[in-house]
Amino acid sequence: MSTLQRILVALDGSPAAAAALVLALELRRRYGGRLILCTAVDREAAMAAAAQPDGLLLDAERIVDGFDTAARALLHAAAARANAAGAEVTTALLDGRSAVAIVDCARDSQADAIVMGTHGKHGLERLLLGSTAEGVLHMTPVPVFVVRVPDVEDDAAAAVPPARALDRLLVALDDSGPSDAALAFALDLAAPGKSRVLFCSVIETSDIFAKSLTYGYDPAPLLADLRGAAAGLLEAKVRAAAERGVPAESLIAEGNTADALLAAAAAHAADLIVVGTHGRRGLARFLLGSVAESVVRRSPLPVAVVRGR
Repeated sequence: MSTLQRILVALDGSPAAAAALVLALELRRRYGGRLILCTAVDREAAMAAAAQPDGLLLDAERIVDGFDTAARALLHAAAARANAAGAEVTTALLDGRSAVAIVDCARDSQADAIVMGTHGKHGLERLLLGSTAEGVLHMTPVPVFVVRVPDVEDDAAAAVPPARALDRLLVALDDSGPSDAALAFALDLAAPGKSRVLFCSVIETSDIFAKSLTYGYDPAPLLADLRGAAAGLLEAKVRAAAERGVPAESLIAEGNTADALLAAAAAHAADLIVVGTHGRRGLARFLLGSVAESVVRRSPLPVAVVRGR
C-alpha cells in the first residue's frame, strides 16, 4: 500500500495553487488514496482590517462573510474538479493564519503529505501566501510537495503547467539523516513499476577552492577523498534501490549544490526533485545550509521536501 493515502492540498485561488491541485490529482492517480482540500480565512485579521481608528467596525461581519463565501466557492470548484477525475475528496475551511492552520489540519487529518504552490520569485521575495509555504516547510513533520509557477505581473495570466507523469525522480543525497529520509520517501514513491530514480550527490567545491587559495594547499587530495566517499555512498543507495525493485542510476556533481541539483534535473529530464531537511524547527536552516530552500524557490519542477527525524 502506498504511503500517500491522505494528501492535504492547500488552495488560495492562485495559479500556483491550481498547479498544486494538478500535481495532487496525479499523485492520487498513481498511488490511490484521497484528497483533503483546504483553504484558510484569517477572520481575526479581517476583523482588525475592518476596525476604524476610533474603534468602530466597518460592517466586519459582512466582510468576514464575504471571505467565507469566496473560500467555500473555491473549495467547491476544486472538489468538483477532483471528483470529475475520480478522486475521493473532503474539504476543510480553516480559520487563522494560513501556515499554522495548514500544519494543524495536516496533523488533525493525519495527512501523509501536503501539496502547495509557490510563486517563481527570487532573492528576498517571499513564498506564496506571504510566508505560508516557507512556514509550512519549517513547521510540519510530513513531506511537502511544492509546485512553482513563474511569477508574472498579471497573476491571472500565469499558465498552470500540465500534470507531470513523475516517471523520473532526482534524489539529492549526502551522508545525513535528512538525506536518508529523502531516500526512503523517494523509494516509496518509486515502487516497482512506478518510477526510475537518479541519485545525485554534490561536492561543494567553492569553499574548498577558496580555502586552498587562502591557505596555499593543494585541493586535489581532498577532492579525491570526497569523490571516493560520494561514489561509495551512491553505490550503497543504488543497491538499496535494487533490493526494492526500483531501477536507479547515480551521479556525482560538483559546484554550488543547489545549482548542480537543478542542472542535473534539467539534463536528465527529471519530473520531481526530492530533498531532505533537518528535523529542527523554527529558524533552523534546511539541509546543507539553505540548499532545499534555494531549490524550492528556483526549481521549475515540483520539489518534495522531506523532514529527517
